[in-house]
Amino acid sequence: MGKMVFNRWEESEMSIFWIEGKRLFVQSGMEKMVIEPWGDNALRVRCTREADFPAHNGALLPAA
Repeated sequence: MGKMVFNRWEESEMSIFWIEGKRLFVQSGMEKMVIEPWGDNALRVRCTREADFPAHNGALLPAA
């Protein structure tokens, strides 16, 4: 699936939404958020102000 981009303006700050594979990304200013499936009945939500998300899973168990 290709990359889809959506823009939303709110009080002079733009939020950008895009999809990569099964993950939904949102960027607003310097903040990024990703929502992705995690197992059969769960979602994983991560937020960062860094350039990229950390590669490790943190405290999560492997996806079922």
